[in-house]
Amino acid sequence: MSIRFVDFTRFIVGAGNGTLAMYQITEDNKINQLHKTDLGGAVNSITVRVDGLESLISTDRGLIFRFNTNSFQKGLHSENHTGSILDMSYPPGVSDRFASASEDGTIRLWDISEYFVIAKCQANVNVVPLSLVYRDEVLLSGWADGKIRMFRSDNGQQIWQIDNAHKTGVTTLCISNNLKFFCSGGGEGDVRVWEMRTREMVSHLKEHTHKVTKVKLIANETQLLTSSRDRALLQWDLKSEKRISAHIQRMGGINSFDTVPNTTVVFSTGQDRKISLWDLNQSEVQRQFETSGNPKKGDECYSICLSPNFKYAVTGGSNCSVKLWDLQTGQQISEGFGHSGPVNTVQFAPDGKQVISGAQDGVVIVWNVFL
Repeated sequence: MSIRFVDFTRFIVGAGNGTLAMYQITEDNKINQLHKTDLGGAVNSITVRVDGLESLISTDRGLIFRFNTNSFQKGLHSENHTGSILDMSYPPGVSDRFASASEDGTIRLWDISEYFVIAKCQANVNVVPLSLVYRDEVLLSGWADGKIRMFRSDNGQQIWQIDNAHKTGVTTLCISNNLKFFCSGGGEGDVRVWEMRTREMVSHLKEHTHKVTKVKLIANETQLLTSSRDRALLQWDLKSEKRISAHIQRMGGINSFDTVPNTTVVFSTGQDRKISLWDLNQSEVQRQFETSGNPKKGDECYSICLSPNFKYAVTGGSNCSVKLWDLQTGQQISEGFGHSGPVNTVQFAPDGKQVISGAQDGVVIVWNVFL
């Protein structure tokens, strides 16, 4: 419960059941209720402006309301996630909007120009979204209950779902540019290809033995690149449904990777606390550099994303910071601190001017990049 006085005779009370009420103390020391409303979530805090005309109220659902203390009319001031951020995505070529998926069970679509949520997606059951891909009109998402769900991006309404897509959760997704098919990876190690219109599985690629951490279409979308906590980076031919190559990291699983288009160059990062450069035509890693000066205390990177000009990379990881790297020299050129928990996901904006990061502290940060 939270209580704040507006003036000498009026005070506001917020309760754990989501109710907010204003009371007045009369001259004969009686307490009368003036207003009451339901905020839909437990009230965490109340603050009142010095002149007593307005108040801000926050709830455990990540909402902050602005109240007129005279009329008790409310408006949504801002909102945020209340659980760890697990994945984020920009639409292709769009830098002023992005989507984020959180352990709080929601996917939120953000407008960067006003830093405001324009739509929110939720399943009908209490379940966590693990992965997402944002396109202009739709949002494809993978969930911990093993289902793949498609939502509208304008109002957050669910369009369809695929049941039993992956029995231990849909950990990663990618979608073709023509929106005709998409690929998914699961916690059990399976990789599957789906036809968009019918939502039928057209390929089942089974070779990974642990959680699939990323899937990405390459080579004009005729091939698929997949990574896993089993230390493997696998290249697949989608037409023949066969593996073309396998690159095995010596120590630890691969958490994330990104590619340079129209080349065979791949940058990966993982439990070995390094950033590795691979050539898909070569069997061995071509180059590596530590994510910290001390290999034994290095930052385990959970996510890596290349800049649109492919000269730089941004990483987020266990030391709660966001790092910017020069890919030519392998040197760290900048580090941003703002999160209070490990950083799960990072993304460059399509225009290269900003980076977004999401962490286990439930916070999304937008960073300006000057290169």
